[in-house]
Amino acid sequence: MDLLKTFWINLEKWQRITLIVALQGIVILMIGTTLSWAINNNREHVVVIDDFDQSADMPRVAKEAYMDALWQIIKDNVKDVDRSVIRDVQIRDGSYTEEEVNNDGVIQAGFIVDIDSIQQTYRVTISWDKNGTSVMDAIIDCPTPDENRFPDSFCQGTYRNTNDLSLYLPHMSYPEGRDGSSPAAPNYMITGDQDSKFLNIMVSICDAEKFKKEAWDYLNTVPIDFSDYTVKYEENGINVRC
Repeated sequence: MDLLKTFWINLEKWQRITLIVALQGIVILMIGTTLSWAINNNREHVVVIDDFDQSADMPRVAKEAYMDALWQIIKDNVKDVDRSVIRDVQIRDGSYTEEEVNNDGVIQAGFIVDIDSIQQTYRVTISWDKNGTSVMDAIIDCPTPDENRFPDSFCQGTYRNTNDLSLYLPHMSYPEGRDGSSPAAPNYMITGDQDSKFLNIMVSICDAEKFKKEAWDYLNTVPIDFSDYTVKYEENGINVRC
């Protein structure tokens, strides 16, 4: 202690000031490093996005909100998941869209992500302000069956899960070589309501019984029990080309 006191007394004034400033800098650096380590090790969104470059226009605040929301959904869907293994989140090629949704300059992006390591696909919708400083919405939801790369996996999203009828209906099948833009009537069209447990199956008069069967062939692939549903059948003769 005496040595330190003697050392301090023998210093010039400018040397004392320099030493104090240096010590303060060291203390601030140590505090900052400790806080940074604590934050990075306690944040739960350690989900690595492999291809952020594909969504280069998305501001950092939106990307972080998206990662946080994604991790929360993953925890609900995958039992005992280790976030350290989730390092392969891929934005599906061609799925990224972005648009201005109102006069205030709010931007909304939508895209599909695939995660091979945990066999999950999600549809992401996220909005942010025009300055890229705040996020209005970060929604991680289930994909439609056509979008899902892992059809045998269960999905629990923000609003929907694998057992939601809205993922599968309405559904229709057109004659071979025609699609929804064709003036021809579909072979069959299925609509329904899960809350009221109701199905409406409209079939072409060209071969009504055949198309009823095809409609049920599709419904039997859906992970929902229709045994207690009320079913109404209609025959469609509009613009039919048999």
